[in-house]
Amino acid sequence: MNDLRGPGGRFLPGNPGSPGRPLGSPHVLAEIIKKDVLAEWDRVLPSGERRGPAALAKLTEDQFIRAAAGIVPRELWVTAQRQPSALEAALSNASPEEQALAAECFTLISKLGPRAVELLRSEAAKPVEAHTESPSQSCDDGH
Repeated sequence: MNDLRGPGGRFLPGNPGSPGRPLGSPHVLAEIIKKDVLAEWDRVLPSGERRGPAALAKLTEDQFIRAAAGIVPRELWVTAQRQPSALEAALSNASPEEQALAAECFTLISKLGPRAVELLRSEAAKPVEAHTESPSQSCDDGH
């Protein structure tokens, strides 16, 4: 018997065995199945539609999401979940004082409801009065 293997045919400890398939290389059977599925996906039905899109159109929203989640690589879902919303991004860049002010605004908006947005819009639409200093109020330090 080969001195790399024990009496039961198993590799002895410390022996890596055969190199096998390189990491990341596709399994031959998996490649054949993918090719067959793609061929069926692209097959044209008597109605003129491609089989895959026609089948997707018949799925419920939940079925479609489950199917997509099973196909899309997990890394993409993790990346998509980590992207902050516009609100999260704005709050993360705000100072602690601005964050406290935003929190107070949300509390007031929740108390007033849709009317709060109307009030804010009407206030924002008002013209801002220009502030002009009279000569007696200006800082006259010779500059």
